[in-house]
Amino acid sequence: MSSAWIVAYCALAALVLLLALLVLGLMRRIIPTLEQTQELLSAAAQRAIIGGLTPGSTVPSFVVETTDGSRFTEADFGADRTVVLFIEDSCTACAGFVQDLLAGAVPELAARLVVVSNTRSAAQHLTTSPDVTVLVDDQRLVAQAFESAVSPQVFVVDPHARVVAVGMPSTWNELRALIDGARGGDRQLTLAAAADVASRRVKEVV
Repeated sequence: MSSAWIVAYCALAALVLLLALLVLGLMRRIIPTLEQTQELLSAAAQRAIIGGLTPGSTVPSFVVETTDGSRFTEADFGADRTVVLFIEDSCTACAGFVQDLLAGAVPELAARLVVVSNTRSAAQHLTTSPDVTVLVDDQRLVAQAFESAVSPQVFVVDPHARVVAVGMPSTWNELRALIDGARGGDRQLTLAAAADVASRRVKEVV
């Protein structure tokens, strides 16, 4: 092999090595962006499945009745965190919640619980516990305020009627985890906390 060919081969090898280093460097820069994009797309997909007000949103005004005939508005959420649980009497994924509410056997949640029922007849039988407020939402005024279209769905609301967490827990333990995350100030808990539940337990509200 002549010296000219040797020089050309070395130059080509150096060029290939340089290109490989450039591609490697570019990939190291792109990968974090791709991962972030994937996370955003995943969150958007979950948001599309779950729906509802997002953390940081303020609940619009609404007026409904409780099962005892009292007037309830967004201003009645109280001085601490309130857990707003949307359920339906025909929702199979709500069965665990409904069973305990019917029996008045709601576990300690370290937060006020407001249950939103889609029918008056079902709401009247849910609970007699003084720690639980049951709203009659037969005209879907509360559901529209929260933009809730699935059940069971939970919103954690602060005293200023701001949503701090949202999810779709199917058990009281999952609900406690959502509350704990909200108390810790993690507003991104929302959809991620119930991602695996959403795909299995979503029920469209007609």
